[in-house]
Amino acid sequence: PQDFEPEYVSLRPLRTLEDMTIETRQRERTGSLLMFRDSFANALIPYISASVGDVTYLRQDRPDYRLVKETKPDAVILEIAERNLDWWLQATPIMPAPAVAEPDAAEAIDLTIQVESREAFGFYHTQARLDTLPYPFTRVIVAASDGAYEAFPVYEDDAVDDRTVIPGFSLYTETRLDDVRIYL
Repeated sequence: PQDFEPEYVSLRPLRTLEDMTIETRQRERTGSLLMFRDSFANALIPYISASVGDVTYLRQDRPDYRLVKETKPDAVILEIAERNLDWWLQATPIMPAPAVAEPDAAEAIDLTIQVESREAFGFYHTQARLDTLPYPFTRVIVAASDGAYEAFPVYEDDAVDDRTVIPGFSLYTETRLDDVRIYL
């Protein structure tokens, strides 16, 4: 509405609603919210900020879920325009992969794949392309000498704009994974 006058303050200098980080506070409200967003949320910022005590809005090409653990918000919103969903379908969320039990292998196949590993965001990022396996698969477990982890069914090819999703997996771990076993 045109007569809407939001009552909140910005906790850091606000240049535009396109800022990468926006933090607001509404003293008359309670609760906290963390929103990973794109520009589609610009229109929502005044309304949400007027309705929630503390809000942090982050424009990132991939969500950094470590911030959820750091800031402990009451709620987290992932907002992205439908036309940009490919960004999140082709990028591993930044978070340590959950530790899981290594499953018993029901059926084994002999397969050679190239597993890539690099340092990124303070973790080791491990990924592999799975061109010859049935796709889509619903769960990927990657086991190594230090344990087993659940991976995301995402292969990052650094070409998000081509809208091509390549079958594979990726995960972030605290240690480099060597001699991995893969369970799909």
